[in-house]
Amino acid sequence: MRKRSLLICLDIEPDEREVNLSSASNWAGFEATFELMQALRPRFRQATNAPVHYNWAIRMDPQIEQAYGSADWCYHKYESILRILQEEGDLIGLHVHPWRWDAPNHHWFSDCGDQAWVDYCVRLGFDAFRRTLGRTCPYFRFGDCWLNNATVSLLDRLGIPVDLTLEPGKPAVVYPRPHTGFQPDYGNVPRSAYRPNRNDHTKSGGIFRRRNIWMLPITTVDFNNLTAKPNQRNSTRLMDKNARLEGYIYSANELEISGWVYDEANPDVALSVDVWIDDQLHATLTADLLRIDLLEAGIGNGRHAFHYHVPAALRDDREHVVRVQVTGSSILLRNTPQSVVFRRLNIPDYQSLNLIYSPPKLQSGFDVLLADNKCPYITWVARSDIGIARHRVDAVEATLQFILDHPQLSNFTFDTCHETLYRMGITFAQQVIPA
Repeated sequence: MRKRSLLICLDIEPDEREVNLSSASNWAGFEATFELMQALRPRFRQATNAPVHYNWAIRMDPQIEQAYGSADWCYHKYESILRILQEEGDLIGLHVHPWRWDAPNHHWFSDCGDQAWVDYCVRLGFDAFRRTLGRTCPYFRFGDCWLNNATVSLLDRLGIPVDLTLEPGKPAVVYPRPHTGFQPDYGNVPRSAYRPNRNDHTKSGGIFRRRNIWMLPITTVDFNNLTAKPNQRNSTRLMDKNARLEGYIYSANELEISGWVYDEANPDVALSVDVWIDDQLHATLTADLLRIDLLEAGIGNGRHAFHYHVPAALRDDREHVVRVQVTGSSILLRNTPQSVVFRRLNIPDYQSLNLIYSPPKLQSGFDVLLADNKCPYITWVARSDIGIARHRVDAVEATLQFILDHPQLSNFTFDTCHETLYRMGITFAQQVIPA
């Protein structure tokens, strides 16, 4: 069976978006992310029986230059770490933000509306990367998923072979002040690799109208309109008369019904719950998702959460009664039953798979992607700032554990963007996939 590529794309950048000019600090988030991903690499390798390579994009732009003294500060500060990553087979790319310092008002703003400034930011980063790493950057990521045709034209002229910026499905957005410019409409961006039209980077170009650069769009999911079926399991298991059950519904709305349940007498056993809506059984779920807060609170082994994505067909702007009870019993979880209005959600909500999202949010979206055979790869993205907040560390660890526990993980391989293109038959990539 041909394996599908998993791309983990990590942006190496300061912990704070608006860096303090008077006290710019080390990038503790990147240091923590490096340790975490290195620790997980052998576990991923064992699960997939294949080499494990990540994609890292290093910040080099005017904000870094002004705050740290040089655009290539990160490379010199973390040269030993970056060398380890390259020895592991990871790909180091370039990440640029158009942050500009507003001296009179003492703050940063993103200046996407000034193309001359955007070009300057890209060229500064490109030159710093080539100077320090001795080669043209193998792939590029612009900040905040912004990109326009003029910038793609510049990337193409600079000889950058791959871009990993676009997020298909996202609508045009005018940035609020003090930021300038707007995000173009990505509604019709292809969901797999393509070479862009010279006149419109969001479309694939014909043989005589396409650029040399390859666009590798980030994987997105419409979280407002998921159609994946929940993980339903028939269960006739009756509760032990000595069971000491505890459970709680912490979210019930038009998107999701989520909570946790466990048996204090058997704290490491995963129970099942029945989700009823208007006296109709909609799902039987196994409560075995990991939540770090449950683990830290001493709730068994922490794997007692469940998540049910409410079908779009139920969103009718009417009130519905939701109740969740332990399968094989009449015991209701706390905070249920309750009345909930399932609002209509006509506007799509396309989001990338971010490592800081909790597994319950990702489960349904990931299953939708697995069922779609049109795209040969799935991306996960994150900023390298997880070390500055415990809840981010917890979320990333839980998400990566979710990936490790996924029953189809052996069908994947953790690739660089060049390896992914090579698997797709795009032979420009110089890296040869190991046998």
